[in-house]
Amino acid sequence: MELTKTKLGINAGLLSAFILLTGVFPAGGAIILFAAVVYAGLIEENPIVKKAAKIAVVAYLIQLACTLLFDFIDYFVGLFSIETGLGYTTTMSKLKLVVAIAYLIVLVVFAIVYLVKGLPAAPAPVYTQMPQQAPQAAPQGTRTCPTCNTLLAGPGICPKCGTKVD
Repeated sequence: MELTKTKLGINAGLLSAFILLTGVFPAGGAIILFAAVVYAGLIEENPIVKKAAKIAVVAYLIQLACTLLFDFIDYFVGLFSIETGLGYTTTMSKLKLVVAIAYLIVLVVFAIVYLVKGLPAAPAPVYTQMPQQAPQAAPQGTRTCPTCNTLLAGPGICPKCGTKVD
Protein backbone atom coordinates (compact mmCIF):
# COMPACT_ATOMS: atom_id res chain seq x y z
CA MET A 1 0.00 0.00 0.00
CA GLU A 2 1.42 3.34 -1.00
CA LEU A 3 1.61 6.11 1.56
CA THR A 4 -1.00 8.85 1.26
CA LYS A 5 0.69 11.32 3.59
CA THR A 6 4.02 13.08 3.16
CA LYS A 7 6.56 14.03 5.76
CA LEU A 8 5.01 17.50 5.75
CA GLY A 9 1.75 15.91 6.87
CA ILE A 10 -0.23 16.81 3.76
CA ASN A 11 -1.81 14.56 1.14
CA ALA A 12 0.71 13.07 -1.31
CA GLY A 13 -1.55 13.80 -4.27
CA LEU A 14 -1.85 17.45 -3.31
CA LEU A 15 1.93 17.86 -2.98
CA SER A 16 2.46 16.01 -6.27
CA ALA A 17 0.02 18.30 -8.07
CA PHE A 18 1.78 21.35 -6.59
CA ILE A 19 5.19 20.10 -7.73
CA LEU A 20 3.89 19.40 -11.23
CA LEU A 21 2.39 22.87 -11.55
CA THR A 22 5.33 24.84 -10.12
CA GLY A 23 7.03 25.14 -13.50
CA VAL A 24 4.00 27.06 -14.80
CA PHE A 25 4.44 29.96 -12.36
CA PRO A 26 5.63 32.94 -14.42
CA ALA A 27 7.97 34.53 -11.89
CA GLY A 28 10.45 32.20 -10.26
CA GLY A 29 8.75 29.01 -11.43
CA ALA A 30 12.08 27.36 -12.13
CA ILE A 31 13.39 28.22 -8.65
CA ILE A 32 10.25 26.89 -6.96
CA LEU A 33 10.41 23.76 -9.13
CA PHE A 34 14.08 23.26 -8.23
CA ALA A 35 13.34 23.62 -4.51
CA ALA A 36 10.37 21.23 -4.70
CA VAL A 37 12.38 18.62 -6.63
CA VAL A 38 15.28 18.84 -4.17
CA TYR A 39 12.83 18.35 -1.31
CA ALA A 40 11.18 15.40 -3.05
CA GLY A 41 14.51 13.79 -3.89
CA LEU A 42 16.34 14.25 -0.62
CA ILE A 43 13.74 14.35 2.14
CA GLU A 44 10.48 12.84 0.96
CA GLU A 45 10.01 9.05 1.10
CA ASN A 46 6.64 8.91 -0.66
CA PRO A 47 6.94 7.19 -4.09
CA ILE A 48 4.03 9.19 -5.53
CA VAL A 49 5.74 12.50 -4.80
CA LYS A 50 9.11 11.29 -6.09
CA LYS A 51 7.63 10.14 -9.40
CA ALA A 52 5.68 13.39 -9.82
CA ALA A 53 8.90 15.37 -9.27
CA LYS A 54 10.66 13.39 -12.00
CA ILE A 55 7.81 14.00 -14.44
CA ALA A 56 7.78 17.72 -13.59
CA VAL A 57 11.50 18.03 -14.32
CA VAL A 58 11.25 16.15 -17.62
CA ALA A 59 8.26 18.21 -18.78
CA TYR A 60 9.97 21.47 -17.78
CA LEU A 61 13.17 20.54 -19.61
CA ILE A 62 11.27 19.62 -22.78
CA GLN A 63 9.39 22.92 -22.68
CA LEU A 64 12.62 24.81 -22.02
CA ALA A 65 14.37 23.05 -24.94
CA CYS A 66 11.54 23.98 -27.31
CA THR A 67 11.62 27.60 -26.15
CA LEU A 68 15.40 27.76 -26.59
CA LEU A 69 15.13 26.25 -30.07
CA PHE A 70 12.58 28.86 -31.14
CA ASP A 71 14.70 31.67 -29.66
CA PHE A 72 17.77 30.33 -31.48
CA ILE A 73 15.88 30.36 -34.76
CA ASP A 74 14.74 33.95 -34.09
CA TYR A 75 18.33 35.06 -33.31
CA PHE A 76 19.70 33.21 -36.34
CA VAL A 77 17.19 34.90 -38.62
CA GLY A 78 18.01 38.30 -37.08
CA LEU A 79 21.78 37.73 -37.27
CA PHE A 80 21.81 37.11 -40.98
CA SER A 81 19.13 39.70 -41.66
CA ILE A 82 17.06 37.24 -43.56
CA GLU A 83 14.04 38.92 -45.00
CA THR A 84 11.06 37.54 -43.24
CA GLY A 85 7.55 38.46 -43.91
CA LEU A 86 4.55 38.48 -41.74
CA GLY A 87 4.17 34.71 -42.27
CA TYR A 88 7.39 33.88 -40.39
CA THR A 89 6.50 35.98 -37.36
CA THR A 90 2.99 34.60 -37.23
CA THR A 91 4.20 31.01 -37.61
CA MET A 92 6.82 31.34 -34.86
CA SER A 93 4.38 32.98 -32.46
CA LYS A 94 1.86 30.21 -33.14
CA LEU A 95 4.50 27.53 -32.56
CA LYS A 96 5.48 29.12 -29.24
CA LEU A 97 1.83 29.31 -28.24
CA VAL A 98 1.22 25.65 -29.18
CA VAL A 99 4.21 24.54 -27.11
CA ALA A 100 3.07 26.63 -24.12
CA ILE A 101 -0.48 25.27 -24.31
CA ALA A 102 0.71 21.66 -24.74
CA TYR A 103 3.03 22.08 -21.73
CA LEU A 104 0.20 23.43 -19.62
CA ILE A 105 -2.22 20.67 -20.69
CA VAL A 106 0.33 17.92 -19.95
CA LEU A 107 1.05 19.33 -16.50
CA VAL A 108 -2.62 19.78 -15.63
CA VAL A 109 -3.44 16.22 -16.73
CA PHE A 110 -0.56 14.77 -14.70
CA ALA A 111 -1.52 16.96 -11.72
CA ILE A 112 -5.07 15.61 -11.80
CA VAL A 113 -3.84 12.02 -12.15
CA TYR A 114 -1.46 12.36 -9.21
CA LEU A 115 -4.04 14.21 -7.14
CA VAL A 116 -6.41 11.27 -7.55
CA LYS A 117 -3.60 8.74 -7.12
CA GLY A 118 -2.65 10.28 -3.78
CA LEU A 119 -6.11 10.02 -2.32
CA PRO A 120 -6.47 7.47 0.45
CA ALA A 121 -7.99 4.20 -0.61
CA ALA A 122 -11.49 3.36 0.54
CA PRO A 123 -11.37 1.35 3.72
CA ALA A 124 -12.00 -2.35 3.34
CA PRO A 125 -15.27 -3.59 4.77
CA VAL A 126 -14.98 -4.99 8.25
CA TYR A 127 -16.45 -8.43 8.75
CA THR A 128 -17.15 -9.48 12.29
CA GLN A 129 -17.76 -13.01 13.43
CA MET A 130 -21.02 -13.82 15.02
CA PRO A 131 -20.51 -14.63 18.68
CA GLN A 132 -20.67 -18.35 19.17
CA GLN A 133 -23.01 -19.58 21.78
CA ALA A 134 -21.50 -21.65 24.50
CA PRO A 135 -22.79 -25.21 24.53
CA GLN A 136 -25.54 -25.51 27.03
CA ALA A 137 -24.88 -27.85 29.87
CA ALA A 138 -27.18 -30.80 30.16
CA PRO A 139 -29.55 -30.64 33.07
CA GLN A 140 -28.65 -32.79 36.05
CA GLY A 141 -29.73 -36.39 35.79
CA THR A 142 -29.75 -36.61 32.00
CA ARG A 143 -27.25 -38.35 29.82
CA THR A 144 -25.45 -37.19 26.69
CA CYS A 145 -23.86 -39.13 23.86
CA PRO A 146 -20.05 -39.13 24.32
CA THR A 147 -19.52 -38.75 20.55
CA CYS A 148 -21.95 -36.02 19.48
CA ASN A 149 -23.20 -34.62 22.81
CA THR A 150 -26.83 -35.29 21.96
CA LEU A 151 -29.15 -35.37 24.95
CA LEU A 152 -30.41 -38.87 25.61
CA ALA A 153 -33.40 -40.00 27.59
CA GLY A 154 -31.65 -43.08 28.91
CA PRO A 155 -29.30 -45.89 28.00
CA GLY A 156 -29.37 -47.34 24.52
CA ILE A 157 -28.24 -46.20 21.11
CA CYS A 158 -27.82 -42.49 20.19
CA PRO A 159 -30.42 -41.65 17.53
CA LYS A 160 -28.11 -39.10 15.90
CA CYS A 161 -24.77 -40.92 15.51
CA GLY A 162 -25.60 -44.52 16.46
CA THR A 163 -23.16 -44.78 19.37
CA LYS A 164 -24.07 -47.29 22.07
CA VAL A 165 -24.60 -45.53 25.38
CA ASP A 166 -24.82 -47.45 28.69
